[in-house]
Amino acid sequence: MAAADDYGQPQYYLAAHADEVFLHPMGLVLLEGFGGYRRHYKEGLDKLGVEMHVFRVGEYKSAVEPYLRNDMSRETKEALLDVYGDLWRSYVADVAAARKLAPDDVAAMADGFTERLRAAEGDPARMAKDGRLVDRLAPRDEVR
Repeated sequence: MAAADDYGQPQYYLAAHADEVFLHPMGLVLLEGFGGYRRHYKEGLDKLGVEMHVFRVGEYKSAVEPYLRNDMSRETKEALLDVYGDLWRSYVADVAAARKLAPDDVAAMADGFTERLRAAEGDPARMAKDGRLVDRLAPRDEVR
């Protein structure tokens, strides 16, 4: 059994594998997918007069990219989308199997969050229950 006031993505991954999943009636299951942020420093380094000397070989060598550019290169975007996409597909498949749902239904909880929340009249706990991410809505003191 798993019970929580709220589930973030890592917490829900564990909870999904329980026999029963409980969520507080005022709670939320937040599935967002995977991603990240990269800072780029070239403009700041230029203003400070810092000159970078970098030697690199190959197409997907992005470790020094933040010092040489103000944005992400196409190659880096492709590589990160591949990595994050694989992680997300694996997450969705595992959760779907554990909850006996179609992978598309699990992915839709993240991809269609706003529309599903609207359909649940702004109630994220009801949205999670309607999406079969949780079995029952109950405060922790009622879960035994």
